[in-house]
Amino acid sequence: MKLSSVLMSVFIVACWGLNASIGKMGVMEVPPLAFLTIRFIFAGLLFLPFAKLDKSQLKMLFLIALLLNVGHMGCIFVALKFLTASSASVLQQCEVPIAAIVACIFAGEKMNVQQIMGIIIAFLGILCIFGIPEINMVGLVAALFSGLFWAFAQLAFKRAKKMDSYSFLAYTSLFSVPFLGAASYFLEDNHYIALLQAADYKFYLSMSYQVLVLGVVMMLWQRVVAENGINKAIPFTLLHIVFGIMGGMIFFGDTLNVYIVSGALLIVGGVALTILPQIDIKKIWYRLFPHHKPQKNESLPL
Repeated sequence: MKLSSVLMSVFIVACWGLNASIGKMGVMEVPPLAFLTIRFIFAGLLFLPFAKLDKSQLKMLFLIALLLNVGHMGCIFVALKFLTASSASVLQQCEVPIAAIVACIFAGEKMNVQQIMGIIIAFLGILCIFGIPEINMVGLVAALFSGLFWAFAQLAFKRAKKMDSYSFLAYTSLFSVPFLGAASYFLEDNHYIALLQAADYKFYLSMSYQVLVLGVVMMLWQRVVAENGINKAIPFTLLHIVFGIMGGMIFFGDTLNVYIVSGALLIVGGVALTILPQIDIKKIWYRLFPHHKPQKNESLPL
């Protein structure tokens, strides 16, 4: 990869990682589903004028909107309401192993031994997060369900044709608004009063970040993938958890403890094993100990 692509990838992942903390600022002012409803109204209207509509893709855009924006994002923001930004960032990394399991069950994809080990290690990291004394079970379950919705969204992406970035952002945002708005109306209390009272700068900062920064970052990511391929770009996402924990420490004064550190290390290690190419153990062993490598035409001792 070119240096410009490397720097852009790190910038993109940093923006995604910091989103846990900046998003939490918003849900501290406004209930999470109401916050998302407003976000997607603004995002849809902002990108709609630039969208190139392909009517044949509307059904797929609608399906992705339900899975990604309503299911995945809805659960993430509910989790942010009940978890620290650091804990939410750590748990969000479980999307990859969950997606691997879903692809294996519903798409018939095969997993090798390395991927299975990665999934086991990642879920051991989740067990570490369970050990946090102040962990909220509602937030934890919501975070894991967000990974499940994300996994099904990835299956939908694989079936979809290449989409115009503006159309994707505009239509998936607008399609999700009625469902998130209805869910907010029936499930959240006093959200309209909260909206009227949410004049704090944190609300506007968080909303601007969600609509503008993450929208631009999504298009930059598509550019990086197009130029370098998904296999070269995806390893950078392992940095997500680093920026997520940093954001929690900077914005909310989150403190590291043995549960967070252990969980983060296990989950990152598990995700790395899941997404990186299969490791050739024999090749690594022979590089470390070349004298153990059998020579060609070497006769076996009698």
